[in-house]
Amino acid sequence: MDMLERLLLELASIGLELNVSKFSKPKILTNACLEEKRFAEVAGDFMEIFHGEHRYKYLGKKLTGDVVLRTNQEFDHRLHAAWAKLHS
Repeated sequence: MDMLERLLLELASIGLELNVSKFSKPKILTNACLEEKRFAEVAGDFMEIFHGEHRYKYLGKKLTGDVVLRTNQEFDHRLHAAWAKLHS
């Protein structure tokens, strides 16, 4: 049983489900080195797998599969927010 199947089972056990419809635009983020765009089948639908330097905006933050790049982006975001607060 893979992790996605286990996740679906655990969600179902507490009365929740993963919405993988094309309208909700769910993504899978990985730090694996992939050469091309990949998709994973989940509950009969396909979810795009983001990796490396690809960016995805989630809850106002830009996420990436590259951990170093993600850390640098988070630092830059916090630095910009601090300067904006100082100048307001």
